[in-house]
Amino acid sequence: MRAGLLFEVVGRTYERLSLVVTTNLPFENCTEVFGSEELTGTMLDRLTYKVHIIETNSQSYSLK
Repeated sequence: MRAGLLFEVVGRTYERLSLVVTTNLPFENCTEVFGSEELTGTMLDRLTYKVHIIETNSQSYSLK
């Protein structure tokens, strides 16, 4: 399960290291990727604790 591996990385770095995550997926759609609402909620809690969220609202560079 890839979501489980990502959760493990986030869990190991939580409050220890800086982590940069980029996505074009809104938070409300994350359950589609992670599968479980519980896992998604926990993941987002850890990812959004003491963070700066930067929304660019621009076209993806990889699509150019």
